[in-house]
Amino acid sequence: MNWTRASEFGKKTRLPLGNFLDRLREAWCAETSYAPKEWTGENPAWGQCAATALAIMGEFGGEIRSSRAIPLGTGDPIPHYYNVLGNGAVLDLTWQQFPKGYLPSQSRKRTPAGKDVRGRAALLLTRIGARVA
Repeated sequence: MNWTRASEFGKKTRLPLGNFLDRLREAWCAETSYAPKEWTGENPAWGQCAATALAIMGEFGGEIRSSRAIPLGTGDPIPHYYNVLGNGAVLDLTWQQFPKGYLPSQSRKRTPAGKDVRGRAALLLTRIGARVA
């Protein structure tokens, strides 16, 4: 299933955006990561981009953009998701998960799906006290 509109996931919270984002960062854990066995407290953003982007869209609208983090030199590109809010502001809460030397590819509008991303986003919202549909 593909969720493309904010109304299809989540409920609006009463938190201002800045407070919501702070709580969202604090809510990251192995269970909300795409790669829970690789997640550590030293890199809490690891594997959080899809669920984080979906949670933000569900609460504040806008759209989700998909790109790839491309390493300089050798290595495979890694899928990455971030938000563009309704006012055009780009909001990428999880880029720091990548080591230095990664560059973003051109992006496109795309809502993440698979590997229980909706469940992980719901868990993030639950952990910060937002109401979930």
